[in-house]
Amino acid sequence: MSHLIDPNWRASLKPVTGSKFWLDVAGTIMIPYVIFYLSLFGGMRALKLALLPFGYIAAFRVLFLGGLDTQYSAMYGNQMFNLVAGSATRWALSDLPPDYQPTTEPSPFPTIRQSTAYKALSMMLNVHRHVGIKGFIPLRSQGKTRLQYIRHHFIRVIISRQLWTEFVYLVYLFSGATYSAAPATDLYTRMQDFQRHSGIPPAITRTLFAVNIMIMIKLGLEIVWHASAVLMIGSGLWNGEEFPRLINSPLKSTSLTEFWGKRYHQLNRDTLSLWSNLFKPLGRTIQLFSVFLISGVQHYTIYHTGLPIPGSFTAWSSLFLGCGFGIMLERLWYKRTGRHVSGPPGLMWMLLWTALICQPMVCWYWQMIIVDQMPNLTPTHSAVGWILWYTGLAPRPGTLSLHVDRS
Repeated sequence: MSHLIDPNWRASLKPVTGSKFWLDVAGTIMIPYVIFYLSLFGGMRALKLALLPFGYIAAFRVLFLGGLDTQYSAMYGNQMFNLVAGSATRWALSDLPPDYQPTTEPSPFPTIRQSTAYKALSMMLNVHRHVGIKGFIPLRSQGKTRLQYIRHHFIRVIISRQLWTEFVYLVYLFSGATYSAAPATDLYTRMQDFQRHSGIPPAITRTLFAVNIMIMIKLGLEIVWHASAVLMIGSGLWNGEEFPRLINSPLKSTSLTEFWGKRYHQLNRDTLSLWSNLFKPLGRTIQLFSVFLISGVQHYTIYHTGLPIPGSFTAWSSLFLGCGFGIMLERLWYKRTGRHVSGPPGLMWMLLWTALICQPMVCWYWQMIIVDQMPNLTPTHSAVGWILWYTGLAPRPGTLSLHVDRS
């Protein structure tokens, strides 16, 4: 992978701003909200379907025209498109209102919670996970007070944020870069140099680097999740039981099917399940594969529209299509043997397969680091970095970390 990427590439982007753009942003919020509001009364399918195309148009414009500073605009636009293409479409097609399970915890604002305006807002923010809707994720009280829930999520924000910082610091330590100057080398060259200094084969280094990146992604999702829980539970309008674990012990998975279907986050559940139905006539296996095809395209649009770095399509398509193909192999194994992939062999299979198919994504992340995509993070945030410097095991945070042999 070439390292000749202009570090000032961001300056060449000309995102759309102005009143028309912010009108699109407002459309991505108001149109789904109105659809959810109407859904609470039941019926009115024709009106909801008439509004739906305008929601798609607004979400696409925000996603591809930008305006909230590239990647942030892409992530926002994609999330709102996910809302329109998933939950809003689902309820626009339904003539029946949602059937909610009663909350088991008291609220300081019961009147507000019973209002249609609140219920529509709650649907927009929470319905894509189906928490509390009968037949999906049930409400389970943990016997905590509201303050205890807030404290729990606040502590998790702090812990996840610090852990994320440490794993990012490991990436920069390995890269041989400062936090403000990119390394003039690609990933393969850096691994060869690292092998000469450490004796660790590149295959092991790539695998460890992949694990590090995946942990960073998991922690990043948890930071946003727990921070949202603090704000929403703290408002008094949402209860602690409405925020179950986002990612449920992924390393306990013993197959790709269990990892993606039960333990990883289900934030895209509505969109993927709804649109994969288009492939249902082709059989269950193809339909499952289509879930990862759709997810790969979705993630590609998030990152490529905001980070137009070469290789992003290969990175995301190889990861998600590879996962889909792996699940097809698991289903083939079950049909041939009558046994599900499970136990320690299943865990080993899941880890090795994931480490293999995510290599293009790992290289893409490395390239993203080369063009300095984390300018707001300074090495002084890393407690481990300061400990290593104090003990003489690493350079002072903010200086060139590891020597890169450019000979």
